[in-house]
Amino acid sequence: MFDKKKIQFFIVNSLTILRLIIAPVVSYLIFSNLRVEAFIIFLIGVATDLLDGDLARRFNVTSKLGEFLDALADLTLTYSGVIPLFILNEFPPLIKTCCLIATFLAIVAIIKHSLKNKKFTFPRRKASTTINSYFLYTALAFYIINSPHKHLIGYLTCLILALTAFDYFTSPRNNQI
Repeated sequence: MFDKKKIQFFIVNSLTILRLIIAPVVSYLIFSNLRVEAFIIFLIGVATDLLDGDLARRFNVTSKLGEFLDALADLTLTYSGVIPLFILNEFPPLIKTCCLIATFLAIVAIIKHSLKNKKFTFPRRKASTTINSYFLYTALAFYIINSPHKHLIGYLTCLILALTAFDYFTSPRNNQI
């Protein structure tokens, strides 16, 4: 009657697509100065990031499409916070510089990986990249909610980002996860 694998695949990809839908809502709410609402919606997006990959592996329904959508959704959710906060001038200069460098390095990594594979793809995540993502999500949440500790978490995230970039561009590819 119902194909269990198809339902599991649908659930996993729906969580990823939900993150793509949530992202512009977060930006809109930040620009509208509805910070508590933006914070809550952003946390829902982060929760979908935690769930979709875990469920895909647990249900054994991983796919190239799912991996692509997950990477796209992660970038979209991240930049849904970064762009409005950057435009609203809420980052100190060092964190703004870090955002610009990180964006440049991400674009270089995507182009490099896509040229190598002769199609548009995202590089596979490494453990250090996943750790960096959650530091970045935490910093963005602190900035969205305007926490008094936002700059401290932001600077720590810049340090983690620098270490991640160094790791990404200097490590052999056989260490990828």
